[in-house]
Formats: sequence, structure tokens, C-alpha cells
Amino acid sequence: LEETAVAILFLRRATLTPPEEREVAEPDAEEKEPTMTPARPRPDGSVPFLQSWLIAGPYLGTPQGDDHLFLRHIDPKRARPREGVKAGRKRWLLHDSPEPKIEIGKAVGTEQAWASYYAAIYIHADCAKEAHLWIGSDDGLRVYHDGEEVLYGHHHDYCGDDHYRVPLQLPAGRSLLLLHVENLEYYVHFRARLTDPTGQCIEGVEASTTPRKPRRR
Repeated sequence: LEETAVAILFLRRATLTPPEEREVAEPDAEEKEPTMTPARPRPDGSVPFLQSWLIAGPYLGTPQGDDHLFLRHIDPKRARPREGVKAGRKRWLLHDSPEPKIEIGKAVGTEQAWASYYAAIYIHADCAKEAHLWIGSDDGLRVYHDGEEVLYGHHHDYCGDDHYRVPLQLPAGRSLLLLHVENLEYYVHFRARLTDPTGQCIEGVEASTTPRKPRRR
């Protein structure tokens, strides 16, 4: 009871900003037009998901633990994924998903609890440009672009489609996206797609599961 009373007293007196930083309404404030906060851009419905990936795993962590994203089985700076090539103690397997959701367990043949998996894809750009990676996963994940971490999202269960928006500076030529996805129990999957900064299809960018740029048909 005493702790609750102290907490209520604190919250009644607490403020998010000091008095000197608070906005003071001007006499004619009601006559001014309100400032609108720009809406968060969303991917256009026509933007396709990335459905072909190289997958490796599972890599076991501590049973009943939540340390999987902190265990490094592959060096992101030295990773050169190719189908059949070693990925630590596993090998990279090619997975062409028939749907936008990448079912990692199905890709490698086992959905192991208390473990983590890796997924890789090459991005080919005709010139340097800005892109946005939209991604959601079950469970949490880390994302690396050419060896540099660009996202750490530690959550449990599926966070939702396009939950994370990650700005990427794509170089001219080839770059590598590497995902490290954890699985505590039950399911392990993700969905990802690339757009331009406005959420539209990005021109001059293609994805492949090999270092070589895919040939146009």
C-alpha cells in the first residue's frame, strides 16, 4: 500500500518535459491551422515479397533460454553464401517458397525449438540508391547488410507483415542481406520485401540466391 501511494504521488507530479521546454499557447493559437504529422509510408500492395533464399540451420542455443540472437554461428563480415557451401556446422540450402511467407523449418527439413537459423539473399543494383527493407518475423531477428548490422529486433511470436522498416544504402553492383532468426518454440518464419523510400517498387534492383545477377528473360 505504501509503495502504491508513493508511485501515485510520483506520477501526479512527474512531467515528460521540464517547464522551460513546454510549449506555451499563443493568444491566437486557436486560429492557426494544426500541424499534421506525416503518415508512416507503407509498401504498395503491388510490391512483391522476396521468396527465394538460402537457408542454413538449425543452430542450437541454450535449452529454455533466450540467448539465440547473441550466439554467432556465422561471421556476417565473412559470409559468402552459396547453395551446398558450409555455413558453420551446417550448409546453405536453396529454398524457393511458393508463397510470401518463408517457412524456415520446411526449408531445412526440421523446425527445431530453442535454436536459430540464417537466411541470405544477394541484392543487385544498377547504381547506388536508397532502398527500404520491410520485414516481419517469428521470432526475433538480426539483419546484416554487407556485414554491418542494420536491425536488431528481439521479440517473440510473429510481429506482423512489414513490421520493421530498415533504410538501406545499396551500392552499385552486388550486396548481401543476411538474416539471423531465432525460434523459441513452435514456428519460425519471416516475410521480407524491398521498396524505394516511398514504398513503391524499386527500379533497377533485383534479388538472387547467387552472387551473379539474374539474367533477364
